[in-house]
Amino acid sequence: MVKVSVAMTTYNGEEYLIDQLKSLLEQNREPDEVIICDDGSMDNTILIIQDFIEVNKLHSKWKLIVNKVNKGYTKNFLDCASITTGDIIFFCDQDDIWHSDKIGRMTEEFEKHRKIKAMSCTISVIDSQGNQQNTLFNKLRMGNGKLEKIDFSTQVRNNISVGLTLALRREVLNYLKPLILKNSLPFDVPVGLFTSIDGGYYILGKPLVYRRVHENNVSSPNYSLKSRLLNLDKHIEGRLKRIKLMKVCLHELQYKMNNEDKLNLKKTILSLENSVVNLRKRNVLPLILDVFSLNPMINRLVSVTNLLCALFGDYSKLETSRK
Repeated sequence: MVKVSVAMTTYNGEEYLIDQLKSLLEQNREPDEVIICDDGSMDNTILIIQDFIEVNKLHSKWKLIVNKVNKGYTKNFLDCASITTGDIIFFCDQDDIWHSDKIGRMTEEFEKHRKIKAMSCTISVIDSQGNQQNTLFNKLRMGNGKLEKIDFSTQVRNNISVGLTLALRREVLNYLKPLILKNSLPFDVPVGLFTSIDGGYYILGKPLVYRRVHENNVSSPNYSLKSRLLNLDKHIEGRLKRIKLMKVCLHELQYKMNNEDKLNLKKTILSLENSVVNLRKRNVLPLILDVFSLNPMINRLVSVTNLLCALFGDYSKLETSRK
């Protein structure tokens, strides 16, 4: 049986923390260890964790580490995962809630299929009070309960590997951590990209996490269309980060890609760069053409969002920020 670790990070998370801790404690398949790395909280987060470990007598399996300096979201997660000793590492945020069978269901698939390098589940969305807030789009992405291999093109197009859903084998962490830190990338999306190229990234199409969306999320959820229209500069900033990620991916993985994937990725990068230029200049016609791109790595939903931003977005902040 594989050894399972949970790498959890916290920072000023007192409001919702206890629900997440309880959901870890109530797992049907208990983790072999839980490492919690706090990034210098100034509220009661540390005291809540210490008390929870004490009351539930978890000292043999749970450990709290308080960082001496603030590391930031990505480095704290990666360092926390490196401290764990398990064969399979689950990433855990401070404000979500895990279904009781999350570790059990996903670990079972890792044990049955050695070819799986990394895996995500799907999610349900809850608000600050714990009420489900699933949109039609959320419901369509919950899946059919089956395990599915995600190919490289699909991962490039959809950015499926989200941190709170993610578990991976230790060797993947050892390989990716220096690359992520060197290029200042987010810690989660590169996992899906770099494991899907070898056919090693899978999704279990079952919602096993309640993602809590609230105004103080450390890892900001996707902007709504309304937010993107009102904050065009942030939308473009997100597009620039994606371009950077794709360029790193092309550089690091080109020797593993087949010619078709390599060509499509190059076209995707060029398309993303052009879309940013067209957004800034409010060139609507080329953004319309983007919507009908045949490139399998282009996300049409994002292309439609770009078009709507150009048509109806608030350009006043963007123009001010460029002066």
